[in-house]
Amino acid sequence: MTTRSKRISIPATLFALAIIGLSAFTLNLTSARGSIHEQDSDEKIGGGRFEITVTDLTRGQQFTPILVASHREGVKLFNMGEPASPQLAILAEEGDGGPLAGLLSGMPEVKDVVTGPFSDEGLIDPGESFTLTVKAPASFNHVSVASMLAPTNDAFFALSGVEVPRDNSVVSTT
Repeated sequence: MTTRSKRISIPATLFALAIIGLSAFTLNLTSARGSIHEQDSDEKIGGGRFEITVTDLTRGQQFTPILVASHREGVKLFNMGEPASPQLAILAEEGDGGPLAGLLSGMPEVKDVVTGPFSDEGLIDPGESFTLTVKAPASFNHVSVASMLAPTNDAFFALSGVEVPRDNSVVSTT
């Protein structure tokens, strides 16, 4: 089996309201492809799978289960300055990504939606990392990530429509 890895590192800082202060997370995107015999039909035509690792760099904020979606360009979890969708509001207020996952899964522009972790608590503590794998064939070359910051009642972090790497480049942003 041959494996090619592609990684994009996105250290992102979320400035929440003064109530929350400074919260931060890192996101690493890694593409790994095995032999063609191990790939599904989408991957055989130029796609792959991406591992998305989220690390909680906060000083006391936990993350609820992470939602990751692979999609085509143009899909957005939110638009700056506009009200959140009811599904995103539920994620931000209750930590429940199910309604947003359902909405995204029903869109033809979205390839895959995954959430986790699903442990007893379902929370990611400060200093911990969690990795999810999402299908991302060639035409579904963007990912979005979202989670609620706990114990808040309406703070969340999200990256909306990040382009995935298709070569061995490393991209960093703050």
